[in-house]
Amino acid sequence: MIGSSTLDVATFTGSLSTDVMIGVGLLIALTLLALYAGSSQVISIGLAALFAPVVVAFAKNAAFLSGMPLDGTGYERAMLAVMFGILAFLFKMISSDILHMTTPLQAIMAGLGTTCLLMLVWVSTPALVTWFQFGGTITAAFAEGFRFWWVMSILALFAFARM
Repeated sequence: MIGSSTLDVATFTGSLSTDVMIGVGLLIALTLLALYAGSSQVISIGLAALFAPVVVAFAKNAAFLSGMPLDGTGYERAMLAVMFGILAFLFKMISSDILHMTTPLQAIMAGLGTTCLLMLVWVSTPALVTWFQFGGTITAAFAEGFRFWWVMSILALFAFARM
């Protein structure tokens, strides 16, 4: 062991450079996925991220799940992950584009919209914010007053990406 310093996640939490690296990394990965698998694949990820917190909120009051201990961030994170996977699969099946070729512009639009949507959902979900919190710039950009406009703009971007 060289030195006695340890690496902690809190070191990177809230740093603008970390936020930029995460955003650019997501944008590149999702754009490449859209070029490879089609824009519907990336859009289904974005829509699943948008609806997963809503479905988890409904699941807490569901008839058969109301007796389960769904309180606490660990359970909520697990439920978010499961619902995200199920919804991504369902949205992919709904909007399949087997014969649809994705252009680079469509891939960039789908990647940009999904990146913004993932960051928006992360910033607005308390169970995820306790795990990792973005810096002030990202938090201010996706503040409560702007979330409606972000969602409407992203859905419009998805519509143009599917044309």
